[in-house]
Amino acid sequence: MYYEKNMQILQEYREQLYQLIKEQTIENTDASDAFVHSVSTRTGELALVVEKDNHQFRLNSRYNPKEEASKWAEQYHIKNLNTVVLMFGLGNGIFAREMMNKLNDDNLIIVYEPSLKIFLHVLEKYDVEDILKNKRVGIVIKGINEFEFPYLLSITLTWMNLFSKVECVHPGYDKLFETSFLDFKNAIKDNTFNNFLTKNTYGFKGKSTAENAFHNLLYLADSVSIWDLDKDLPKDIPAIVVAAGPSLNKNVEILKQAKGKSIIFAVDRSYETLLEHDIEPDFIVTLDADKKLKYCGNRRGFKDTLLCKLESSPDILDNHGGKKIIYNCNDFIVSIYKKLGKKFFNISPGASVATAAFSICVNLGFGRIVFVGQDLAYLGNISHADLQTSGNVSNDEKKAIDLYVEDIHGNTVRTRHDWYVFLRSFENAIQQLSNVDIIDATEGGARIKGTRILPLQDVVDQYCTREFDCKSIIDNQTPTFHKKELSGIYDYLVKSRGNLDEIIELSQQAIKELSLYETNRKNNGQMLIKSIAEINGKIEKMPIFSLIDEYVMGKGANEIAGLYFVTNDKKMDEEITLSNAKAIFHNMIEASEWVIPLLENSIHKYETLL
Repeated sequence: MYYEKNMQILQEYREQLYQLIKEQTIENTDASDAFVHSVSTRTGELALVVEKDNHQFRLNSRYNPKEEASKWAEQYHIKNLNTVVLMFGLGNGIFAREMMNKLNDDNLIIVYEPSLKIFLHVLEKYDVEDILKNKRVGIVIKGINEFEFPYLLSITLTWMNLFSKVECVHPGYDKLFETSFLDFKNAIKDNTFNNFLTKNTYGFKGKSTAENAFHNLLYLADSVSIWDLDKDLPKDIPAIVVAAGPSLNKNVEILKQAKGKSIIFAVDRSYETLLEHDIEPDFIVTLDADKKLKYCGNRRGFKDTLLCKLESSPDILDNHGGKKIIYNCNDFIVSIYKKLGKKFFNISPGASVATAAFSICVNLGFGRIVFVGQDLAYLGNISHADLQTSGNVSNDEKKAIDLYVEDIHGNTVRTRHDWYVFLRSFENAIQQLSNVDIIDATEGGARIKGTRILPLQDVVDQYCTREFDCKSIIDNQTPTFHKKELSGIYDYLVKSRGNLDEIIELSQQAIKELSLYETNRKNNGQMLIKSIAEINGKIEKMPIFSLIDEYVMGKGANEIAGLYFVTNDKKMDEEITLSNAKAIFHNMIEASEWVIPLLENSIHKYETLL
């Protein structure tokens, strides 16, 4: 009845979902053994009915489905800014439509439908044009595009609006699809864990990240971009990512056989273990802003090639005497590459140095990626390959929240909440990499869904069969920026110094306007909002703002999060917003004044190079 019309709307407004649906079969979905049909109600509307496992599930009232949905929706209150509604089950759209009616312009709803069979029936029997067209509605269907669900959560539900989210379940769906409902809840839980890590990272490392950017800026002069190297690396040999999980002790010697027949990416903490076994990795990958040298080989002047974020730990970069290859940097630095006509875009590191190494391999286009030492779990009480006894476990690790996950043998193994986030990060990424062969050769630890489990010796015998000299390729790389281009970096830094003065002046102007409004509420509030928005716009256009933002996000996380909450008391909401906004602008001034001497020091260093 409505199928052609609904599919036409899908093709026009959600083309990717349309194509995926056209390619799938009902047999692959959660309700393939169910009988889905609709019956008439007393109001003349249709009600959805699912018969499964000798049970009949009526998903709408047989009397008045719309009234039932309206009363059901009354229990949910959407009052905060940027609220995300997470709904399990689309059904025939009646309940989802009632939630849509409650949304404000800045709210979103993500609907997770566990059955393609039900969805196809709804496309046939119901007019859902308004839902399919609505840009504020995300639709995820199990077996079709459920791999998008973690991504949608990550981009819409951050630590800033995390606690204003609304979770709801289409009546009957939690009983009809118990397994899928658990998947839905787990994905939300995983996103929550990730948000806590993100906020903690901002809180503890925001300032040090900005400080490191200026400290390490001089290394830009003789570094190589990952994209300069990309074209010279063969992608048909294995890329082996070596992490520092306790299982690394089992098979580390086998890596000697892979040397020269693969490309070995060593996560910084695994470097010491490799050195103890006389294995030089092709690349050492580092990420963290405050990691100590003792967690990266503990050797001053080490020369093995370092793949680093420019804001990585100075303790490691300063003690490194080899070639530095940049794979990620703050937007302030990215603008230098763009200004001087260099190819560069960031490789997103994810939540850990191990996910960063994996992301590098994926972005470089390797067809086969092998995990070694990627336990993401304890071996007894041992957390890392270089810790042989439980007595060496750090106090932070002892305080960590323990969780339990499935291991590679199907048993239960103990993990930590941060490792759990990394595990899910790997799995979510792997779901989207259908053309990459990802092998888990760790021989222990947590089961990483989507990987092939294979002993490392078998990996070496089957795939490490071609000789390859990675070192010669690296040695032949010239710095991204030629000597004559360093003046361009110098000019960029000098201009940014002037931008800092502008940010201070604009922030002072914003504070003054906010204070005037506080003392005289007769002033036009809309004019104030417009003026503050214009000030924000000017500040955010300056490249140096991305570094200032690192500082502000770290120092003012609570004020920023507070801007998203609404109490329904107009006067109180206004007071909170004004107070938080002023605090943020004060932090911008403080950040700018703190950055000025750091930037001036960098300007002086580049001046000596000209």
